[in-house]
Amino acid sequence: MTSPSTQPTASAPIPANPTATVSEIDFSCRLPLLVLFISAAKWLIIGWVFELIASIKFHSPGFLADSAWLTYGRVHAAFNNSLIYGFCIQAGLGVAFWLLAQLGARRLAHRWLVTIGAILWNLGVTVGVIGILLGDSTGFENLEMPGYAAILVFIGYLLMALWGVVTFHQRRERRLFVSHWLLFTALFWFPWIYSSANLLLLAFPLRGVVVLG
Repeated sequence: MTSPSTQPTASAPIPANPTATVSEIDFSCRLPLLVLFISAAKWLIIGWVFELIASIKFHSPGFLADSAWLTYGRVHAAFNNSLIYGFCIQAGLGVAFWLLAQLGARRLAHRWLVTIGAILWNLGVTVGVIGILLGDSTGFENLEMPGYAAILVFIGYLLMALWGVVTFHQRRERRLFVSHWLLFTALFWFPWIYSSANLLLLAFPLRGVVVLG
């Protein structure tokens, strides 16, 4: 008979996707979050420079009157888009990715593709703001960026949001928090609203309905 001390013992199976440590999660988020947060800070400064010019021109219309790039209507629209798309959404995405990874105890999926998405997003915002300053605005408030810039912004967002959803799906901590639902909803809400608005206002413009009494 084989003594208990000599019987072979089955080793516990090693999970294919083990829970990541905090340092591993932070490392996976470091590069894309640096791009998002640093770019957001730069756009915040750029945006407020535009708004400072707009504020001065509002009180002194002759200020920089010889530059068509810097008319009140253009710099104010450039401020709005810099603040919304350059700062607010980028900073929000950075926080969202970090929370999804930390709450799910999972490394951020494909951080290099998320980083490329962030770069494309910033390229789109840059092209859009330049287009606004050149007078190529759509004329719709908060959607002033021309269509060619909106496409870059949308592609960049999809590259980022897709891997945020994958990170959520592959989470090791299966409990769901309220913040999970809010973040997950926001990842779908923005592209739906943004694409619908651009399609219905620019690509396939719809006419209003006249109700005869």
